[in-house]
Amino acid sequence: MAFTMEDSNMHEIKKSLFKYAMQGEWNEVVSICKQQPRAYKTEIIASGDTALHVAVSEGKESIVEELVELIGETDLDALEVRNEQLNTPLHLVASMGNVNICKCLAEKHPKLVGVRNHDHETPLFSAVLHGRKHAFLCLHEISDSMKRDEYGRRADGKTILHCAIFGEFFDLAFQIIHLYKNFVNYVDEEGFTPLHFLAGKPSAFRSVKIMRKLEYSEGYNLSYKISDDKKKPRYPDNYRTFSMGRRRRDNLIDSENSKERKYKGHQSRNGARQYRLLPPNYDVIFEFFRLATKALLVVLGLRITNVQKIKDKKEKHTWSCQIMDELLKSASMYEYDWIGMKPLPSRYSKHEEARPNSHELLSDTKKNEIKKDRNKEITASETSSSGIKQKEHKKSEKKKTVGKVDAAILIAAKNGVKEMVEKILDLFPVAIHERDSERKNAVLLAVEHRQPDVYEVLLRRNFMRDIVFSVVDNDGNSALHLAAMLRHSLPWHIPGHALQMQWEIKWYKYVKKSMPRHFFPHFNNHNKTHKEIFTENHGNLVHKGGKWLNNTSSSGSVVATLIHY
Repeated sequence: MAFTMEDSNMHEIKKSLFKYAMQGEWNEVVSICKQQPRAYKTEIIASGDTALHVAVSEGKESIVEELVELIGETDLDALEVRNEQLNTPLHLVASMGNVNICKCLAEKHPKLVGVRNHDHETPLFSAVLHGRKHAFLCLHEISDSMKRDEYGRRADGKTILHCAIFGEFFDLAFQIIHLYKNFVNYVDEEGFTPLHFLAGKPSAFRSVKIMRKLEYSEGYNLSYKISDDKKKPRYPDNYRTFSMGRRRRDNLIDSENSKERKYKGHQSRNGARQYRLLPPNYDVIFEFFRLATKALLVVLGLRITNVQKIKDKKEKHTWSCQIMDELLKSASMYEYDWIGMKPLPSRYSKHEEARPNSHELLSDTKKNEIKKDRNKEITASETSSSGIKQKEHKKSEKKKTVGKVDAAILIAAKNGVKEMVEKILDLFPVAIHERDSERKNAVLLAVEHRQPDVYEVLLRRNFMRDIVFSVVDNDGNSALHLAAMLRHSLPWHIPGHALQMQWEIKWYKYVKKSMPRHFFPHFNNHNKTHKEIFTENHGNLVHKGGKWLNNTSSSGSVVATLIHY
């Protein structure tokens, strides 16, 4: 469809662009843009997207390349048009991860890499936010080397390294650490470093084993070692007598029948004679066929999803440890002191629509729209004085809370990240004296949140044990007081209130065994000892455990009666 300068109408152009774009007739869209350069800046959708936005969103690489080639050096502002979210086409394609289109747009207009959207994010930032590693590397190479640190940081102080770790894009985070070394120690407005974010991801580490029914087909895997036994029983203590008697009986039967277990056959425990059809060495052949069948299922894709999940999980564990090593390697002792205490100020304000340099790139129409929006905001803010006071009050409260950020070792101890606790103590032994806002150190937090692996790491450390383990919090609670308290959220998932009570007792005794003896009669600020707290907190659990045992025994009696008859 041909348009001339005389009879062209913007409404008709907009209507035609929308029609052809929705029908997928992109050659017609290209011809319209070729005849009418104004079509590049025409918004064809209610969200403010242009034809180039739509083509980028649908991944039309050849169409995007044709449209970009038609733009001259003097008309580069056509690539700067932004939608309602102030996203340029480069923002969209960066979040999608299409490297070819990223390269096409960024090489045509390199300054687009620094334009910010409504959330104050550059296309470089958007690529990391969605885990698009190859798109990020492409934009990194094209961007201005003097402004890369600025492009990689948002108005709230978060860097691309923060976002990569938060999204668990660890392979991408590893690349960022080597390309943006300064970001290792950057903190956001709340005072969090990338190391804090990593400490808040316990599932990324191998030591933190989240129990799921689909992953453990043999029941509940209680991986925490809270006793000195080499082998952990999978039954309650009151089952021990029955189990030992059954084991002795089995051993006697096996010893009597061991002589008869030959090629001819053997007598089973119920007295029946069972004969082998093939020699015992044929078991190896059958085992080989069983493994070959499993491999065939994997090749056919019937169980490839489970294999891929295990592979991804192992890779995540490896990447998280490597990132942790790099973050701690780049942090000096001085930087560790101020981590989370003095956030670095941003170069730009949250109320800016875009960075000054990128604002200069905008077209005149877009500048006028932004000025109108700003004037509306100014008039609205002047009329609502109470709203301004509330904002100022919130800002002052946020500034007060910035200095109260917990150290990374405390977050790791709370979440059970044993690897990070060990690494931090190896590099910074004084970190054991870190306290949170409630005056709790790593020992108290590990006990309170039931993290046996972290607690064992702290027990093995060669430091002033009596001092570190004798610390009390603001309420005067020692580690033994916290072990006596019942928490509703536990890292271990145990069926039945009786079994849960059993583990509570074992955990309490384990902590008590590691505490100094002179600390047993200690009272907290409420004049309570650890025994009194344990009795008060676990009374309801004891009552529920008794009911659970009665119901279980009743069910067992019914089943035994049915089997007997």
